[in-house]
This record gives sequence, C-alpha cells and structure tokens, in this order.
Amino acid sequence: MREVLTTFGRLDILVNNLGSSTTPAGGFNALSDTDWESTLQTNLLAPVRLDRGFLTQMIDRQDGVIIHVASIQGKLPLYDSTLPYAASKAALLNYSKSLSNEVTPKGVRVLAVSPGWINTTASVAWLGEIAGNSKISVEEARQGVMDALGGIPYGRPAEPSEVAQLVGFLVFTKSKLFDRDKLYNRRWNCTHYFITLKTKKMNLPKIVLELVRTQNNFDSVAYANCFSETAVVHDEGKTHNGKKEIKEWIADANERYRATMEPLDFQENGSKGKLQVKVEGNFEGSPIVLDYHLEISDDLIQSVRVTA
Repeated sequence: MREVLTTFGRLDILVNNLGSSTTPAGGFNALSDTDWESTLQTNLLAPVRLDRGFLTQMIDRQDGVIIHVASIQGKLPLYDSTLPYAASKAALLNYSKSLSNEVTPKGVRVLAVSPGWINTTASVAWLGEIAGNSKISVEEARQGVMDALGGIPYGRPAEPSEVAQLVGFLVFTKSKLFDRDKLYNRRWNCTHYFITLKTKKMNLPKIVLELVRTQNNFDSVAYANCFSETAVVHDEGKTHNGKKEIKEWIADANERYRATMEPLDFQENGSKGKLQVKVEGNFEGSPIVLDYHLEISDDLIQSVRVTA
C-alpha cells in the first residue's frame, strides 16, 4: 500500500477481487480451525486491511470507489463443500454495507458485487472434484451446482469477463449515484447495490438528491443539513420545527423503520416541488408510495409535507 501511494500519489479505485476456497468437502465436521482461519483471512480480512490502508486518502479528497467482489454463496451457501467460504462472503457483504453507510456521506462509494457461478479455471477443477467424489459425470456435477443455486435461467455460468464488465460500469465516473440499494440479477445470479438511475432522468434538484441519499444511508445529521434552520416538516399528523427537531425526528424514524426511498416522479413549480417516492422498510404495509411536497429556497429545503 505504501508503495502504491508513493508511486502514484493516490488511489481512486480499489477492487477487492481476491477470493478462494480450498477447504475439504464434508460439512462442518470435516473442517479444522486452520481451514476457517485461512478462508477468513483471504476472503474477509484481506479486503478489510486494504480498505483501511487506502480509505483515508479517499476521504480526504472526498472521492473514490471501493468494490468488494463477494459471492452468491453469501446468501445461498453450499454447506457441504464450501461452508467457510460462504460464511466469509456473507461477512464481507455485511461489512461492505456497513462501510458504505459510514463513508458514502464522506464522498467514497462502497459497492458489493456478488457473482453467482463463474466459469473460472478453479471452477472447472472444482467440478472435476465433485464428479470424482460423487462418482458422476462432469456434466451431472455442473447441473447439480446449478440446481443448488436455484437454477440459472441463462443455462450456463457467467464468464469472468462478464463480471469485469459489470465492475467496470460501476466504477465509471458517471455512475456516482450508485450506492447501496439491491438488485438481484437472475440471469447470472448476481447481486449488486445501487440507487436507480431513474433519479438522474428526473433531473432532481441537488438538494433533493442529497435528501434521498442521506435517507438511504440512515444519516440523520446529513439529512437534517438538507434543511434551513427554520424549516418545518409535517408528517403523520405531527409538525417538526427547525433542524434540531428534524434531526431527532428522522433519527427516531430510521431507528424504528429502517426505511429507504426510491424516487418515482418529480414535478417542479418554481420554488415548490412534489417528489413521489416508494418507501420500503420495517413497517406494516411496506412498501408504500408517498408524496413529499417541498419548498426550496437558497439551495435548502424550507418545508416538507408528507402525504400518502
């Protein structure tokens, strides 16, 4: 890390692509402490160390992107053959999401890409091992893996170059709105996190984009900073006056509901606007569609009235 920063002066993009699984099959009882420790070191702690080494200079510049290449096994583990690997990738996903919540407001995007089955050299060798251990053909082993993953509609594993194209798109500078909402791609059984680009097509005012971003990051301080000192929020029959009350209100709502919003439509009329959003969280009836009636002045929100 020191050599990279000394040679180039900065790092703009960090892709944590290292991953491996060399533990024996046979379930939990076939695994030693060494199997667990080596797998966690490779798949979880290596990205943690690299992030820690490069994040400070990204935060100082308020610019940069970190990609964690996880795995579908973080959600759909193959317990008989790759239990430590699956557990380490699940931990990487949780860590990635937590890190995103912390540093995205500071200008650094953190995203996780969770590929499904990828046709790597190691994957081909792994199929041979499954076939040999189970006394079946390689083709039968291939079909068994696809079945265990819930099926792959496209009928084959993805190629490494196809995953690389996705990663390349996510780090492209014009995709700065991509952050941490979830898209599950059944074609490749691939998961990544983003805020839908529909927000760009709507041409939302900068302060409204900031309101959405801070809401989805559960950052009550940055959310309150979208408002003027004398702003007013009307929601659920209650009125919240001033930034302090607004901060307390949104912090309480985040704690109770963990709600995120997806912009659906925006209509602007001078200093006023109506933002229609889909809100999803831990509450009865989720998701719901709400209208945010906004009044904006001096690049700050002066008032919000939330209606169903």
